[in-house]
Amino acid sequence: MQRTTEQQEENMIRTRNFTLIELLITISIIAILAALLLPALNAAREKGYDISCRNNLRQIGHAVQMYADAYDGWLIPQTSKAVEENGWKDEDIWSFQLVRFGVKCSKTPAGASTFRCPAEKTGGTGTWGWNHYGINLFVSGWYRSSGTAGDQNMIRKITMIRSVSSVPFMGDTNRTMNRINNIYNFAFRHGGPDDRSGAELEYDTPNPPLFYPGRTNVQFLDGHVQGMRCPAMMRGNDSFGFLRNYVGFESGAAVF
Repeated sequence: MQRTTEQQEENMIRTRNFTLIELLITISIIAILAALLLPALNAAREKGYDISCRNNLRQIGHAVQMYADAYDGWLIPQTSKAVEENGWKDEDIWSFQLVRFGVKCSKTPAGASTFRCPAEKTGGTGTWGWNHYGINLFVSGWYRSSGTAGDQNMIRKITMIRSVSSVPFMGDTNRTMNRINNIYNFAFRHGGPDDRSGAELEYDTPNPPLFYPGRTNVQFLDGHVQGMRCPAMMRGNDSFGFLRNYVGFESGAAVF
């Protein structure tokens, strides 16, 4: 009887040891699989962010077209004429002007907004910093009562654009004023980190130059969205040429 009891205890110990080994092996396998799958999961998440961002830009582009239809073909300017009378208010900025054409816009992180890119890591700064897309100021123009004649002081009809497929109209940024007038104002946040804050994007000088590893999503006037890297936007040493694209549009109406 005692022999039987000892044998049972020995079998129980062996069983417990075997179960512990199995557990350790299982944990090791799970850890290895997790390490293998994590890059794929991160890539899938970033891909989802990119798709969501492109869809946002397409929705905004549709609203821009509706604005043009409502205003005899004129493209929406970065600021409305009321800026001269009321100062810088939400309702006078292009993003908020488009709300009545079906998009959502908010200047708080909790508010729903078509202008918010899920890939943006630095958040927002300034009054309109929670909106993560900027308009090409060389094409849209803005209302101002002072300054010198130039592209940024002109508004245009869409019929003035000779090559809508090559003229960029808006893209990724978290620049405080939601406008782009230099390629370094774009946020290159897709497929690589761009840790510049909105305040840093205000400046036209890159740091370091041309070496943002990610892509920025750019919507062109024909509606298509394209992911682009910073060096591909350079025209020689000209960081403005991509946005101006003089062969692509005619001068508009001076509004200052």
